[in-house]
Amino acid sequence: MSGRYLAPTARALAADRRVVAPDLPGSGHTPRAARPLTIAELADLLAELVAASAGPAVVVANSFGCQLAVELALRHPAAVRRLVLTGPVLAPPVRGLPEVARRFVAAMRHEPWSYLGVVVLDNLRGWTRKGRVLRVYPIEEELTVPALVVRGEQDRLVPEPFARRLADLVPDGRHVEVATPHALTYHGPRTLAHLVRR
Repeated sequence: MSGRYLAPTARALAADRRVVAPDLPGSGHTPRAARPLTIAELADLLAELVAASAGPAVVVANSFGCQLAVELALRHPAAVRRLVLTGPVLAPPVRGLPEVARRFVAAMRHEPWSYLGVVVLDNLRGWTRKGRVLRVYPIEEELTVPALVVRGEQDRLVPEPFARRLADLVPDGRHVEVATPHALTYHGPRTLAHLVRR
């Protein structure tokens, strides 16, 4: 997962705040680690980045990145001021890889070409290395930091009941539906930036 997933929203937010959109090992401009890293190890890397930056952060994540954001908040709650989880995957009924692939392909039919290019370059290149870890991660664990769960009304990958249930699991959780497909960071960057600022 690279920071390019968040690029349109990052540009919208950069007008009035510091934005850091990191490339995780093996994506974007960051070389691969010597071995596949676990979600916990990736979360620890992000915690180091937050500590080296401006302290507790509003963490905005999209799709599979929501799993990493949740892990960061579970392992390092002091590093996270608030989570904004957009299109969080994977919902429990969609755990099997064939079903994940089917829903993923159906969802991608409604995404812009610029987003699909990022998917091809980042996601598919490392699917074999990342998929085994990401597809079974229990995203439904309880969080202690505030979280906003944002889902696109036309999202064919994330069921609305799952997004609502995830928000309900957080003591200070909120769920919002917006008129976009799965890639909110591309389809609605200004809308998402507005929600992040609230």
